[in-house]
Amino acid sequence: MTFFLGWIFFSIVAGMFAQIRRNRNGAGWFFVAILFSPLVAFVLLLILPSLPARLTRKEIIEQLQQLQTLRQCPHCAEMVKREAKVCKHCHRDLPEAEPLAPAEPTPKLNGIKLCPIATEPCTLSDAEYWKANPTT
Repeated sequence: MTFFLGWIFFSIVAGMFAQIRRNRNGAGWFFVAILFSPLVAFVLLLILPSLPARLTRKEIIEQLQQLQTLRQCPHCAEMVKREAKVCKHCHRDLPEAEPLAPAEPTPKLNGIKLCPIATEPCTLSDAEYWKANPTT
């Protein structure tokens, strides 16, 4: 009986380790530990790399705002796509979105065009530069 209780206890610990330390599904790893062995689950968790941390909804919205793909509805203050004509939350018409800032042109230093990758003056025309340095 104590063997089974120990098996279940260490399976729970393996699931918690997976969830907290490795950003993996704790319930899934609990079942892996129950079916195979808590020791096997721990060895696999130590071998496998940690998954990147998941972003919260608020962090995702902030990143999308920085990319200028979302904007705020002036009527209900909810976030909607930049191209939206009608708010999906309050169903009211939205004003036209402000135009995006133009992409930065090729940098220049005292009127001399700089290479797109380095900060030294280009000695080739744009076409010659890209033929010599293809981006594949």
